[in-house]
Amino acid sequence: MYFKAYKSLLPALCIILLSGCQTTTTTQNTNNTTTKVDTTNHTDTDNTDKVDTTNHTDTDKVDTTNHTDTNNNNDIKDDNTNIQTESNNPNSIPKASLTFSYRDVMNNEVAVAMLSLSEDIEDLYSSDIDIQGATLISLQKVTPKLYRIIFKADTQSTQVRLHISKNAIVDKDGYTLNSDIDKTASIATAPWAEHIRRYRGIIDATFVYQNPQGQSMSLDMIWIRPGTFMMGCASKDEHHCNSDETAHIVELTKGFWLSRTEITQWQWKVVMGNNPSRFASNIEDEQKKLPVEQVSYTDAMRFASKLLNSTQAYATLPTEAQWEYAIRSTTTTAFYDNPDDIKGDANSKAAYYIGWYAGNSSEWTYKKTTQPQPANGIDISDRYKNFYTKPSSTFATHYIMQKANSDWRLKDMAGNVAEWCSDWYNPNLGTNKVTNPTGAKDGTSRVVRGGSWYDPATMLRSASRQKATPDTKSSHIGVRIAIIPGEK
Repeated sequence: MYFKAYKSLLPALCIILLSGCQTTTTTQNTNNTTTKVDTTNHTDTDNTDKVDTTNHTDTDKVDTTNHTDTNNNNDIKDDNTNIQTESNNPNSIPKASLTFSYRDVMNNEVAVAMLSLSEDIEDLYSSDIDIQGATLISLQKVTPKLYRIIFKADTQSTQVRLHISKNAIVDKDGYTLNSDIDKTASIATAPWAEHIRRYRGIIDATFVYQNPQGQSMSLDMIWIRPGTFMMGCASKDEHHCNSDETAHIVELTKGFWLSRTEITQWQWKVVMGNNPSRFASNIEDEQKKLPVEQVSYTDAMRFASKLLNSTQAYATLPTEAQWEYAIRSTTTTAFYDNPDDIKGDANSKAAYYIGWYAGNSSEWTYKKTTQPQPANGIDISDRYKNFYTKPSSTFATHYIMQKANSDWRLKDMAGNVAEWCSDWYNPNLGTNKVTNPTGAKDGTSRVVRGGSWYDPATMLRSASRQKATPDTKSSHIGVRIAIIPGEK
């Protein structure tokens, strides 16, 4: 530390001993990362790898390098100008990154964060760590360049915030970071849950409901973390955009729970006492697999209110933005697992694998047995239509859980039955960034999303929007429930 006291003498010392000093220039590249360049030898002296800081590319890990640039306070100078920086040693200013073991922490869970440094530093202590939303259990020194921070999430908080002051991190020469380190992780709070667990970085919980008659049902709920995404039809692969799907950035600042599947006939019957579905079954085992339909928006909201409404959390329909954020699950393509490959209303390989729609919801018979059937659905909209008769079986809903997951393990977000959202339909979403949007203030129709067993492939796209009056009861429309932490 004695060297720190004489730090201010370095510039004068360097002028006297020009032949023995090297100066450094700070340059900035197009990705806004900073590279230190030795202007004596013109070689890159900073070998620190840069890491993509996109917040939605990994369900398990979170990159925190967006707080580690140590030169962002320096002005950009001409390369031919000798700049005297804080130190003659290009590695003298330490760099650091803070990484949570998981971006989402379960309520009351013991979790870990790692502090990684570019060089040896003086010892850190618990008093150097400012933590909010959690209790610090221990700060462990793994090496002089690596620290393990163990903490336990609080029961009443929605996020963990870790802050380490730049003045707490001091290298052996007495130099500190140019900026503080500050990082947050969401807390999946579920006081209503029978079970809560983590699977491959995704947190899910089980909600159990029992009616006065003793019948019970359970809902598998997935934690949807806060984040920012591009809503609307924006991908270069999209060929079927509609005018009401304008692309714009949406920020969701609070996490929420979303049912992994559509509400089934059994789940609805236990809560509401009836089964209004067109494709209703009298067999309990089938009721537990078939989605409920022919429920209005008003019915769906009544179901949610009856399901859970407390001071700690409440059930409701997801907003349209929450719904699209969830189906995309970090993806930006037309469908949540593939680009737009639609060849006709009922012929899309991508739609075929993620949901039940017009191309795979029924079996078809041929007029001419020699005509080959398209591999991924029946295209009844164009050149194939003359080769098929009407379906040999009735178009209908199908069992849930039969199609591919989204990246966040959600099922049947596309197809089978479309799903009510809480928003009034707004035909013009605009192009400006919005935060926690809830739709139009009023209107005549509510938003419906996801497409159904009856709909063409285009309606299974993540950006596709539909609408219906709140009293509509259609065999095409069902419901998926969100649980929001906190009081309504």
